[in-house]
Amino acid sequence: MFIDGANILYFHPGNHKKDKIIDFETFNFLKIIYEQLIDEGYNPLIILHSRHKFNNKSNDKIQNLLDNLPIYYTPNNINDDLFLLYSVLFVRGSYLVTNDRLRDHINKFEKEEKKLIEKWIEEYVIRYDIMDNCFNLTKPSNYTLEVQKYDDTWYLPINTESWLSIKL
Repeated sequence: MFIDGANILYFHPGNHKKDKIIDFETFNFLKIIYEQLIDEGYNPLIILHSRHKFNNKSNDKIQNLLDNLPIYYTPNNINDDLFLLYSVLFVRGSYLVTNDRLRDHINKFEKEEKKLIEKWIEEYVIRYDIMDNCFNLTKPSNYTLEVQKYDDTWYLPINTESWLSIKL
């Protein structure tokens, strides 16, 4: 399980403005989600760009919090998303916790490749929301909700638990 540390830091519940401020509360979200995932039986690793480590040396509370979490700091001048994506692809059976839609990466591909990337995101990305300092995680479904065809039968999802089959 990999956590997109920067995405957590920039997430402010109920505030979707671009001018988000990183402060002790947002750094504490890293600790909260880490501990929640540990309680759920995962072994998470936070991936965070190194600028977040060095920008907070003057704040002892933040530095103490960071020192007590398993964080891999990505190097300067390299997009931390690349480390996140590689980690999830490299470690079989792992997931990525982020609300990042990864559009800046998806848009670099052609149409068919975009479909594959979007499918991968649907299967391996865990979305979240925060309410009362608790993360509500939306985990990927164990099955697809797309229309499927097998031989001469079409299968259409009606809801998350049932399908309509039409034989032609």
